Amino acid sequence: MGGGEVHRTGAPAGAGTVAPREALRNTGSARVSSLSIAMVSEYVYPTLGGVSEHVHFLSRELAARGHDVTIVTGNLGDAGEVAEMDRTAFRESGYRTRRIGRSVPVVSNGSIARLTVGMGLKPQLADAVRGVDVVHSQALASPTLPLLCLRVSTAPVTVGTFHTYFDGGHWAYRSLGRYVRAALDRLDRRIAVSDACIQALSPYFPGEWDVVPNGIDCELYRPLTGPDEREPGPPRILFVGRFDPRNALGDLLEAVAILK
Repeated sequence: MGGGEVHRTGAPAGAGTVAPREALRNTGSARVSSLSIAMVSEYVYPTLGGVSEHVHFLSRELAARGHDVTIVTGNLGDAGEVAEMDRTAFRESGYRTRRIGRSVPVVSNGSIARLTVGMGLKPQLADAVRGVDVVHSQALASPTLPLLCLRVSTAPVTVGTFHTYFDGGHWAYRSLGRYVRAALDRLDRRIAVSDACIQALSPYFPGEWDVVPNGIDCELYRPLTGPDEREPGPPRILFVGRFDPRNALGDLLEAVAILK
C-alpha cells in the first residue's frame, strides 16, 4: 500500500492522554507482535463509499500482518446476504465482522450518512470491544458507533480517524461540541486523512493531529510499464466517489456530452 506524506500538526492533545507505543509496551512484548484490533465504523460493506473502502483495505492489511481484526458496525440490508458477505470477508481478507443494532440512512452534509440505532446499543458495543488491544474508531466525529465506542473503550490504545470536510462550520458541532469533545478527549491519537479535514474540524476540536492520507493499492493502480499496454479506444475518465449530489457527477456527464 502507498499514500501521501504522514505528518503531525497542532498543539499537544489534552493532559492525560497516553502515547500508543508506551501503552502497548505495558501490555507485554508478546502481544505487541500480534494485536487484537476492533475497527468501529458506520460505513462497512455493503455500504459503498470512501470510508467503507478505507475500513476494508486497512483491516485486510492489518490481518495480513498477523493481527486479529474485528470490524464492528450496524446491521443493514438482507440479513442472509450480509452474513454471507461477512463470511466471504473473513475467508478472503482475514477479518471478522460483528454487527449490532440497525443502520439507517440520514441526509447530512450534502450526502447520505448512516447511524446505528437500537435498544441496548451501548452495552452491546462495550461487549464487542472488550478485551482488545486497540480500538480504532472510523469516520469521527459522527454518532452513534464512532463516538460511543470512545466512551466504552477500555483498550490500552484508542485511536480515531476523521474523514470529513465541510465549509462554513457545522451546526451539530456548535450545538453538541461539549459532548463530542468529552468523547474525543479519550483518544490517544487523532488521525485525519488530510489537512483539509483538520481545517474544518480544528475550530471545534483543537489539539494535536496526525495526518495519514488514504492508502493506495500500488499493485492495482500503477503506471503501465513493460508488457502492459493501454487498450485501444477513446480517452477514458475515471470518476472516484459516491453518487452524492455534492460530488457533481452530473456536471461531469454534461461536460462529456458537450465534448462529444
